[in-house]
Amino acid sequence: MMRSVGCGPHGRTKKIGRVWLSIAILALAIGCPFACAQPANVAQQPPANANIVFVDNAAVTLAPDSSGAVEFEAAVKNSGGLPGDPSFELLGGPNAVGCITNNLVVKPEKKTLAANEIAVMQFAIKEVTLPATCYVELDTKVGNDVGRSLKQVKLSQQYATATVAHHMWLCLKAAVVTVVLTDVVACIWPRRLLSLCLALGPPAWEFAKSWTSTLTLAGALVTAALALSALPESTQHASKAGYAMLTLAISLVVVVAPFVFNLFMVGSIEPGTSDENSVAYRGWLVVLFISCAVTLFAGLAQLAVLYLLLDEVFRGYGFWSYSFSISTWIFTVVPDATLLLGFALCVHALRSMLLTIRLQVSDATAAMIETVKVQANAMAKTGSIDKAAKAAAEDARKKVPGLAEAYKTDGYFLQRDKHTELLQIAKALETAGQPPLPAPQQPPRSWPIL
Repeated sequence: MMRSVGCGPHGRTKKIGRVWLSIAILALAIGCPFACAQPANVAQQPPANANIVFVDNAAVTLAPDSSGAVEFEAAVKNSGGLPGDPSFELLGGPNAVGCITNNLVVKPEKKTLAANEIAVMQFAIKEVTLPATCYVELDTKVGNDVGRSLKQVKLSQQYATATVAHHMWLCLKAAVVTVVLTDVVACIWPRRLLSLCLALGPPAWEFAKSWTSTLTLAGALVTAALALSALPESTQHASKAGYAMLTLAISLVVVVAPFVFNLFMVGSIEPGTSDENSVAYRGWLVVLFISCAVTLFAGLAQLAVLYLLLDEVFRGYGFWSYSFSISTWIFTVVPDATLLLGFALCVHALRSMLLTIRLQVSDATAAMIETVKVQANAMAKTGSIDKAAKAAAEDARKKVPGLAEAYKTDGYFLQRDKHTELLQIAKALETAGQPPLPAPQQPPRSWPIL
């Protein structure tokens, strides 16, 4: 009697299950000998040779120290199966001057690395012309074969090069020469010497007149923005951080310059326009010159830094080096335009200082004329004075109106001979036997900073 086999879905499922079970058992039977024999085969292979490489091959950008040397550390690893000794070389492209092995110092000099050992090496690169892109090559020699690993090292420029220092020195000399020339002109122009202890009022910032300081601060913002965004990777005159530091330092100098004058001011209590007294501050002309020299130097230095920064950006463009000749003179547009702006800045500073000095001298002369007039009138009305004092008072009353008129005619200024005459009249009243009578005086007015 025959048994029938089910042909339904349940029967087909049982047949497929038996087939897959047989296939799985057969695969395990075939693969087991190879799996069991694999460790023995691996153990029988000889160990791999030494292979020392950099743990991190990423490029690094480094800033040199004051001597131009660069120091850094890098980890190396022996990924081979045998110990090995690494050796290092310094390579560079055709434009990288000084990227040679003799300028590379590695510590420790000799280091044997065991298999899978990691060591931290110290590198120093010296006497390389900055900026430069060098490559530190790590070699592992095994017989006639050499395994190599490279690490790119980008050397940025120093914070400030000799070019920047030279430009700053020129700006300082220009500021000092302008101040000295102002002092000479201030003495020659009215044909009389001015005392360096001439009293002046406090400094004050005015937008319409203090455009040297205003443009310097505005230029600092532009320079900082360009230094952070538009500078190329490798700069020639200073590093990116160096440009930012120069800009910050120049801005600080502009802010501090007026405080140089304030530091040496003295105050006194004087009667004001109302019934209340007020404190009047006075400084001296010599301190004014120092303060203006500092402000002018900051303005010229900011102009120089902006020129150097734009030179970094546009050096390769034709318009930047465009020049033309007139007769035997050759003019380069951008540098000469920068020099012209610097000259205009010096002329503005000279004129501003002269006007400030003239205004302060004018106020002092007006106060002296008023004092002499009040003293002469008071002495003339006093009956208990001797003939000499009365004669001095009468002489003063006759001459002072003419001096006052000359003061207005000469542009609120007295020339040397008339100023000497006014001093003689004041001295005569003082030596006439009567104590000088105080006259109402205004404190020195403030002067706008450059």
